[in-house]
Amino acid sequence: MTQKRLLSKDVISQHIDAYFIHIYHIPGLNFFHRPSMLRDLHNDRLPPILSTAICATVSGYLDRSKVGKELSVQWAASVDSYISANLNDLTLLNLQIMILSLFQNFSYRQFGRAWLILGMAARLSLGIQLNKDIFPSPQNESIALQECKKRLAWSIFIADKLYSGGIDELVAMPKRWMYLTLPLNEDDFLHERHRHTGYLNNDIEALSCDSLGISAATVILMGLRHDILQ
Repeated sequence: MTQKRLLSKDVISQHIDAYFIHIYHIPGLNFFHRPSMLRDLHNDRLPPILSTAICATVSGYLDRSKVGKELSVQWAASVDSYISANLNDLTLLNLQIMILSLFQNFSYRQFGRAWLILGMAARLSLGIQLNKDIFPSPQNESIALQECKKRLAWSIFIADKLYSGGIDELVAMPKRWMYLTLPLNEDDFLHERHRHTGYLNNDIEALSCDSLGISAATVILMGLRHDILQ
């Protein structure tokens, strides 16, 4: 489905800044690379529906008035409609939108919708094999894009462990299916520096990695939390 940009660059830029201030540091929502996103916005390469999804996610932090909430709900409805109309598109863009919609619905206590969106996102992630490292890495992919894809997979893993509450029957993305390295630390991600971070299945050995950042530590802790709740 082709979409035209309905929001001005200034509005989108303001919401992107707010995303990285208020949302990015929430576990599982740090899968965007800020310099790349701002560059795409400047060059008119940022998908309009992604802009709408970001605005829906953060508008409540920018404007807490009734009007602000109504705008957020309106944009979120557009995002949900897009997801429903594009379920056949197994793309990275759709996965990004699903995770943002998941957070949006969870924030508004639409837990049933959030739970079902998580299931779709997990299936999509596995379908496009984001749960596996690809060797060698595609030459046309920057380090930032590779890390964004990896963080998306880990975002679903984190949400899955949060929603399943230690109940195996509710797990959509078990630890044994995660064949990819842990996320880079924030400084390496920001400056696009490649570094080996170890694997989740390494258990305690992963904690000894010198480059382990808060994102990787969160993944490890969520896995341990699930094991304890079992």
